[in-house]
Amino acid sequence: MTGVQTCALPICEGGTTPNTASVTADYTDDCDATLQRSDSDSAAYYGADVPDLTLDKQVSCDGVTWYDVDGVDDTAPEILAGETVYYRVLLSAANGNVPLGNVVVSDPDVTLTRQADQSGNGDDELTSGETWVYTGQVTAGEGGTTPNTASVTADYTDDCDATLQRSDKIGRAHV
Repeated sequence: MTGVQTCALPICEGGTTPNTASVTADYTDDCDATLQRSDSDSAAYYGADVPDLTLDKQVSCDGVTWYDVDGVDDTAPEILAGETVYYRVLLSAANGNVPLGNVVVSDPDVTLTRQADQSGNGDDELTSGETWVYTGQVTAGEGGTTPNTASVTADYTDDCDATLQRSDKIGRAHV
């Protein structure tokens, strides 16, 4: 006799999850002699825990001293109109066990260029614990505080072609 039993388990995050199936069958003949047969087999899957993303955007008037200006309550550096405003965007990944690919960091007002990683190996996959650095510059305008926003998207595709996208967006200001 051959049979197949199929069941679905919830997907777990955080590493390898084994599962074992077993079967035991007895046969008793007319003389009450019993023969038992059994078998088992295991299979496992790896629960992909996709990292969280965090953007930290900073502003500078000299490209050396950086200000982490989160909003209207923070003191933005005063930069004369016509002078260069430098931006630095730090992209960090945390709490995951798989790499993110297709990483795109963008800013509608600043062309950002990836620099040497603050922590990481310089490849194109962002893994938990890495911090990538992007920089760019613009010319300061007139008229007070100027808001500026950066955003990031990245994704992970598993072996079953299911894709999960992560994103973050952060705004900063300069004067």
